[in-house]
Amino acid sequence: MALIYASGFQVGGTNTMTCTIAGFVATITPATYFAGDETATAFMPVAGYTAFTAACAAAFDAAGGGAWTVTWSYTTGKYTISRATTFTLAFSTAADLRLRAALGFTGDKSGANTYTSDEVPKYVILAAITARTAVTNVYEADGIVEEAVSDGGDAYGTALRTGELLSDWTQAYEAKTAVFTRNAVPVNGWCWQAFFAHHRGTHPFGVTGTGDDDITFPLYMLRADGASFTPQRVTSDDDTYWSIPFRCRDLGLLSP
Repeated sequence: MALIYASGFQVGGTNTMTCTIAGFVATITPATYFAGDETATAFMPVAGYTAFTAACAAAFDAAGGGAWTVTWSYTTGKYTISRATTFTLAFSTAADLRLRAALGFTGDKSGANTYTSDEVPKYVILAAITARTAVTNVYEADGIVEEAVSDGGDAYGTALRTGELLSDWTQAYEAKTAVFTRNAVPVNGWCWQAFFAHHRGTHPFGVTGTGDDDITFPLYMLRADGASFTPQRVTSDDDTYWSIPFRCRDLGLLSP
């Protein structure tokens, strides 16, 4: 299984998304979504994030020409849109182009009854290697207990009752074109620099295919002390490969 980072994101406001499918205009309902087909409605503080695949299918069915099927691959990070007969898929307006990037298409489609993303979609990152480096697993933060000792040697403690769990790791050996916005490939510009700018203090993200038997889809948010984009060269003075450090708050597990 590939190692894929799937981002939470918001549709609406300045990030509206539309397209023309089989001649019908479809509009994605304004809401918060996870790239792919995961839903985290029960996970605080990210309750309300639903699957982008379901949102797209619902928008296309509401537009007409269906029934429509939208799926997402846990191996490639790409979407597939299909129906029983051939159809066209067209993008022209700014809102259309935002949906095109989110679905991973680089142009209009016609002549088939199924289309798969041309490139890894925006809000999805396919890691260069299928593992994370120096993973801490979950741990508790320092300072959750305050303690005082009386003159007689009796200890008294006050502890936080929260269940906050943290997790750190490094995503290693990422190419320069996957790390920096100015060098980004694919053309939609979604790279690690864009990932950090998008997520800090705002949206959660999930990681698929971690390789741990007990972890199927861990859900995270960047912590304040890990929200800055700070890539590091794997080899000093060599721009070929970069490592991306993560310092996160662990929110729980989802199961694909």
